[in-house]
Amino acid sequence: MRRFGIVLCISVLLSQFVAATDYKSIKGGFQASFPADVEEIVVDPYSSAWTSIDYIDQIFVMHQVAVLKEKPGKPLHYESHDEYRAFFNIFLNELMQGYTKSRVISSEYIMWKNQYPALKYTFQGVMGGYDIEVINEGLALIYKGKLVKSSLIFPPILHDDARLINMVNGFHNSLAIF
Repeated sequence: MRRFGIVLCISVLLSQFVAATDYKSIKGGFQASFPADVEEIVVDPYSSAWTSIDYIDQIFVMHQVAVLKEKPGKPLHYESHDEYRAFFNIFLNELMQGYTKSRVISSEYIMWKNQYPALKYTFQGVMGGYDIEVINEGLALIYKGKLVKSSLIFPPILHDDARLINMVNGFHNSLAIF
């Protein structure tokens, strides 16, 4: 047991000094700078999520990119900004259903890279299945028949930490889609 604790402590310390590495997923059609090893979870034939964990003062920060491909009969193309806004509002409400006691802190419809309809959002809630209160700060965008969501999930104690703010901005800015 002691050996495991030493290895865990060393891993946590090293993760704080290792620079983020670019991870490219041909299957997902994206590239992002994750802080550590990336685990892919296939949700169904239309959606997958890629996750990596980092730490600030031994407090976890989950980095995730999720890709949801257009399903038959459920297009991801709309004719107007109002239709995209409506879609993103529904998307955010559905995303928050995985949490209890959730509340929106902020949400803003934008044009990501001046081209793609997107939603920047932050919400807080208790993560389903874990009973941990977290903040989910993300960016969701629509590109060529898929919804790409980049998010960081972390405990509220880190919300105003400058290191976290840099981590959030760096991760979202590293996102490239193809």
